[in-house]
Amino acid sequence: MLSKCLFPVLVVALFLSYNTQTAIADVSSGRSGGRMGGSSFASSSSFKHSSPPPPSSSFKHSSSSSFSSSSRGLDESEDPSISFSFSGYFSNEPRRRSSTFSSPPSHFRNYHYSPDVSTETTRHFDPSSSTVSEEETENEKKGSYSGLLIFLGTVILAIGGFLYLTEPWYEASVLMVQVGLSGKATVLLGDLNRIAETADTSDVKGFHQVLQETVSVLLQHRDYWISGFTYVDKNKSVTESEKSFNEHSLEERKKVGIESLVNFNGEQKRTSTLKGNKLEKNYIVVTVLLSIRGVKNLPSIKTSKNLESSLESLRFVSLADTMAVEVLWTPQDVKDMLSEDDLLENYHHLRPI
Repeated sequence: MLSKCLFPVLVVALFLSYNTQTAIADVSSGRSGGRMGGSSFASSSSFKHSSPPPPSSSFKHSSSSSFSSSSRGLDESEDPSISFSFSGYFSNEPRRRSSTFSSPPSHFRNYHYSPDVSTETTRHFDPSSSTVSEEETENEKKGSYSGLLIFLGTVILAIGGFLYLTEPWYEASVLMVQVGLSGKATVLLGDLNRIAETADTSDVKGFHQVLQETVSVLLQHRDYWISGFTYVDKNKSVTESEKSFNEHSLEERKKVGIESLVNFNGEQKRTSTLKGNKLEKNYIVVTVLLSIRGVKNLPSIKTSKNLESSLESLRFVSLADTMAVEVLWTPQDVKDMLSEDDLLENYHHLRPI
């Protein structure tokens, strides 16, 4: 009778033991990771980014190319007082042959050359009217300067128009900065966990604040930096930027076994993890991913100065330009470890600094 009662008890105990072990295996099946931030892509469809107006193909400038001689104070018309007149004339009548000398006809005697000299013909030298005034000289110089400026402006507009037609206009971009740190930076993990637990990620203002605080924490722990990586993806539309952001987010999230702490778009979740094995070398990787309006370039990582400059660039992204922010870090639990093998396998693109 007793054996019959013990059999069901043993079956139930084995069943419960199997479920417990399965749950533990599920929890400890991968490395822990944290995730926080938010996205405003759902409301960004109404946002319209206006392209800069194309450079004008016509350049209007009104200027007079005529120059009046009267402006010089000189009257180039003929002075009517200066005249040459002939009061006599030569007769075409043939002369009659005569053996005797006779006095010339009266009309020959009347022939004379009498230029009418008038006192009006005497011109007086006037320095103010015979030369161009200083004021008019200055006007001529200004006119030449204006012509030069018009030429330079036309050249600049032509170059700008060429670049506008040949270079694509990008409306948005996706930026990513990854930082590899020594596993000794446990205080950094505590700071990131605190931000994730207290941040309000339900709106743009909240997850923009997450970006600011994360960058500040990373800069405070620069002594633990060992590697870094930057990436910029320029997008021609907000829709394209949303797609790129989601693809990069999914790719990075696959690198952790379990997201043990999540605070994204106002939704929070926390999952228990088991303590990892203690290793001599362990690491921390923090990924900052964001989508912004417009384009911002980031330097390639070769030195710690490059990494610092990249983080500072993220800090100066304005609230109005922020569309999505996501901060990922692994391990999330201070008791968990990221081994060197995991680092080389999943984050081989990180460059030592």
